[in-house]
Amino acid sequence: DPPEPYASMHNPVAMSLPHRAEGELDRLPPSVRQDATAFGREKMNLWGIPDTEIRRMRALYYGNVALIDVWVGRVLEVLKQHGMEEKTLVVFTSDHGDYLGDHDLIWKGLLPSDADMKVPLLMRWPGKIESRGCEEFATGVDLMPTILSAVGMAVPTQCQGRNLLAACGHADHAIMFSEPNKWRYRDAKWSYTWWPDQPFDTLYDLTADPEELNNLCYECDEPPPVAQQLKIRIQEWLNNSTPKP
Repeated sequence: DPPEPYASMHNPVAMSLPHRAEGELDRLPPSVRQDATAFGREKMNLWGIPDTEIRRMRALYYGNVALIDVWVGRVLEVLKQHGMEEKTLVVFTSDHGDYLGDHDLIWKGLLPSDADMKVPLLMRWPGKIESRGCEEFATGVDLMPTILSAVGMAVPTQCQGRNLLAACGHADHAIMFSEPNKWRYRDAKWSYTWWPDQPFDTLYDLTADPEELNNLCYECDEPPPVAQQLKIRIQEWLNNSTPKP
């Protein structure tokens, strides 16, 4: 619900439709359908929303993005006006995205995927950070060690994250958590989520299926070998990340 002029900035008719596949929800772990069709205490159905409504949601979301962009610009301008630009590390990020109809879903958390887990991460500090992009993986847990390092404070030895000012990211992969109990491994080729309480997991070959529409773990007598390998990597990471008494 952005205010005007942002609410009518984008024409819903011009909005592209989301990435989804016929019958996709039936090829996902059962909890996805259960949560999507009876969401929360309100028991709202978040699945199968008409295209006209999806286009309207996407147009309003884009309007909100424009609104935020304007106000971030004003914050940066105030820092400059007060001589604080070179003394301030500005971090722009988000805790999650929104499906906006991708996978026939809206909101977040139901299906760990790029649609709700790939978020912006921009850092600005004139004179301290060079202007460049980073193609490596980074996650939210990197923010704490990055900010502590930037202000000259020690980073705890058991910190799971990395200082992004010294090292771009996690090199070739990232491991992420999605409530209530889902763990996702993501690298340049594979997107795999371990669902401990569900009958099968989700695995996508991002080279052939960049929109994560064809779950390779569905209707398999045995999980694909790559899924088994990535599950072990997640479990090893969890074991190594847990503080020892």
